[in-house]
Amino acid sequence: MAKRLSIIALTISFVFVALCGNVAAQAAEKPGPVFETDILPILKASCLSCHGKDARKAELDLSTAAGVFKGGESGVAVKPSDLEESLLLDMIADGLMPPEDAKEKPLTKKQIALIRQWIETGARSKLVSSNPSTAAVSQHDVIPILLRRCSMCHGPEYQESGLTLLSKATGLPPIFVPPSVRESGFR
Repeated sequence: MAKRLSIIALTISFVFVALCGNVAAQAAEKPGPVFETDILPILKASCLSCHGKDARKAELDLSTAAGVFKGGESGVAVKPSDLEESLLLDMIADGLMPPEDAKEKPLTKKQIALIRQWIETGARSKLVSSNPSTAAVSQHDVIPILLRRCSMCHGPEYQESGLTLLSKATGLPPIFVPPSVRESGFR
């Protein structure tokens, strides 16, 4: 009899755990907002005239999820699941964007709440991974860093170790990187 009761108790426990796990899985599967269908229409109406493909004020392109994850001159615009590190949310929630003199109207509380929920739930996109580490690095990422950090010693006026950082805008040849450290002149 005791063995039968323990089997029944074990079966009930198993069923309970299975049901709870199923409820948790269903809750986890419930998707949050998606960039292309929920967030992009808001950004089109309020942000893309200044931060789109054609106009990229502060080097910020909000017309694609990749552009949102990359950010601009001020840093990362959206860090998935991290409201504190998502500058886009700060700017719109504080009413700093769009600016008062812009032709676009400020976002509504409902729109801001939807963007907040999108970030909290991982900033999902149908086309782009929300993992910033998977974003490709291009010359547009590297050149500003080189110019900001290296042009004092390797610019047009001073070329330490004979190394000059020249841009395509000057019409001069690009940076040459020797095959070894010894040939570069660095010690």
